[in-house]
Amino acid sequence: MKKMARILVLVSCMAVLTLLGVNDVSAATGKCVVTGKDGNKMVIECTEETKGFEKGAEIKIKTDKKKPEKGR
Repeated sequence: MKKMARILVLVSCMAVLTLLGVNDVSAATGKCVVTGKDGNKMVIECTEETKGFEKGAEIKIKTDKKKPEKGR
């Protein structure tokens, strides 16, 4: 019985540590709109705080998928 309790405590601790570590590793996300462009530079305006995006950080941009129009 004590062995089972120790295993349960160990598994619980591992789960808590894993969940705490995931917060630091997860990437920042945001919804933004391109407001200007010049050559290979873009200006974007975001609806939320830019927390998590540091100056000089690399970002990955995905465009919204548009549904095809009916009748085409």
